[in-house]
Amino acid sequence: MIVQRVRRVRRERLRQQRGAIMVLAVLMMGVAVIAWQHRASLSQLLMTQQSLDQATAAAALGAAQWHARIMNAHAMLNRTEMAHQVAMAHLMTLASAWEMRRRMAQKVEQRDPPPSLIGSFFGKQYADAFTSSTKGKDANAMKDLKKAFEHHDELLKIRLLQARRSLHKQLPVRTEAIVREILRRNLGATRGADPKVSVQVVNAGGLPAKVRAVQDSDRWQAWVDAVIERHEYLDARMDFKFAGSPFYPMCPWLKHVLVRRGETVIKADGNWSTEDTEAYHKVMPLPEYCYFREYPMGWADLTVKHVGRRSVGMNDDDDTQRTVIDVPENFSKVTFRGFVTSLGNAAWSLVYPFSNGMSRARSLVDSIQWKRTAYPVPYELPHQEADAIITIHTQIPLSTLSGRAWRIRLAQKGLIDAERADWPSYLRASAAATVEYDRFDGRSGSTSERFSLLQPFWLARQVPVTDEGWRPW
Repeated sequence: MIVQRVRRVRRERLRQQRGAIMVLAVLMMGVAVIAWQHRASLSQLLMTQQSLDQATAAAALGAAQWHARIMNAHAMLNRTEMAHQVAMAHLMTLASAWEMRRRMAQKVEQRDPPPSLIGSFFGKQYADAFTSSTKGKDANAMKDLKKAFEHHDELLKIRLLQARRSLHKQLPVRTEAIVREILRRNLGATRGADPKVSVQVVNAGGLPAKVRAVQDSDRWQAWVDAVIERHEYLDARMDFKFAGSPFYPMCPWLKHVLVRRGETVIKADGNWSTEDTEAYHKVMPLPEYCYFREYPMGWADLTVKHVGRRSVGMNDDDDTQRTVIDVPENFSKVTFRGFVTSLGNAAWSLVYPFSNGMSRARSLVDSIQWKRTAYPVPYELPHQEADAIITIHTQIPLSTLSGRAWRIRLAQKGLIDAERADWPSYLRASAAATVEYDRFDGRSGSTSERFSLLQPFWLARQVPVTDEGWRPW
């Protein structure tokens, strides 16, 4: 009986304690839920801050890369313009050679000098080259060359200028549009919607906005000369051939000579010229001395001048106004020696046969002139400009996040700026990228290269943010 009573008391006590653990479990679960909510909000806050940092860095680098592409595009346009200049110089040189050949054909028909005389002194191949000028003459060749020249002129005037202007069109607006698009994609906004982010772009104008038509024609001329040096057909043309015989006792060191001269001059201001001459210089003996009598065999002179307004910074020095000498068609009334002596060596010397003075004089009388309407307009940077830093500031309102994590003071964790009155309202991020000139593969014999828009070596890279604190929004 006693045992049964004890068992009954135990069952009663157990029945009275049933459900007590449930209260504790409920309380612990509530604490866990609250902790989980705060943990989830804090995790979301941390992830949002990290996303904002990464998106801002990507936006700064993206804007800088776009500016670098514009700089490289200007460099490529400069190179394109230079290619057109070389092509036009080539067309001028071909036109000059064609005109000289035409004049040479006239001399062959007049037998002045006779081709047989050239062959007897210098060899059959020189006589054949002289007479071949009459073969395959194309009356439209000069017109075709001029038409091609004008086509290049039109491209320089319209197409390249349009390309330049398009690069500068809405530069700051386009920069901010790129920044916002990168932020939108990285922060997960729906396509076509603007993310709820405030953006400040510092130095949106940057280097591309400072690119201008070159003010220093000497620098452009130096580059023109360097490029022209790579094209041998545009070099000064000089060739000569001495006759094997005869020689004269009073001047045995002198021999008849064929002289071929030519030159193509490309100037920064666009006033260009090309000249080609060929002449036979015959040694004429006198009792007291010998001199050279020149017989022109072919000549050409082509000048190009601009019409209209010249480009910014380009000098319009015109040194193509050369003295034109009226050379007689024949020397029946005055001797060649007397005519040259009367000039006072202003044109050529009797004892120096390599100037082709008479041929040059006739080339100036028969000069051909082409006109251009487009000045060369290269673009460059001011000398003091080397790079530019684009800084992006962003801030995102915490009200866009779920939960109440913004109520927790996170200033100690560095997530929120406690110095500002609205510190619990925003997450903030800042990033910077620079646009700079760097020859990535180096140059032999040099460790550095001066920045310019003559080479497309502009690139972008991220750099630390230099301005402390936040600018006013």
